Amino acid sequence: LHQYQEALQTYLEARKLAEASRNNVAAGELDFNISSLYSHLGQIDAATEAIGRATARLSGPERLAQLPKLLTFLATLQADQGRMPQALDLYRQGIAAADRAGDQEMYALVWNDLGYVYLEHEKLPQAEYALLEAYRVRKLNHLRSVESSYRNLGMLRLGQGDLRAASVLLDRAVALSKQPGGLRPNWEVYYARGHVRLKQNHLQDALDDLRIAA
Repeated sequence: LHQYQEALQTYLEARKLAEASRNNVAAGELDFNISSLYSHLGQIDAATEAIGRATARLSGPERLAQLPKLLTFLATLQADQGRMPQALDLYRQGIAAADRAGDQEMYALVWNDLGYVYLEHEKLPQAEYALLEAYRVRKLNHLRSVESSYRNLGMLRLGQGDLRAASVLLDRAVALSKQPGGLRPNWEVYYARGHVRLKQNHLQDALDDLRIAA
């Protein structure tokens, strides 16, 4: 907590300097970092305000490129507060903004995050549509982030009761997470696969995975 507060103070001072030099791009990037730190500190209103400032500062090509990230982070803040209608609307805006920017990585990320939110709320049909769209884009474009899709689709199949498919997908996610630059945090992959193995009554394998996750 102390480190977050020190980092926040550093970013606030840096933003003052950026504002004094009329560097809106740098100030906007700092606002995004400030928002992230506020969210870690549990100050969601302050985090939301900082994202609003970041968005207002940007214009032209920089706004086109950065808007998907800002909208998605704002959607996450809304979802964390249980404001689902607002969050879903922002996720859809983020998808449209990423599509306009031609940013396939971000486009897939927003679909993936939206699918995960649906998964957390046990809206499985909606989650499946969103997660499969993220997977499709990542697979077609050979994006390394496809690892996250294997994990989330594995969790989806577990929720749907398809243990065989869940096991195959999570085995793939685990294998990819072991490679250099692999999926982080990788404990989530082992945690999910441990639950699948538990459901399959593969108790020793489940225990091994859950120990690694812990």
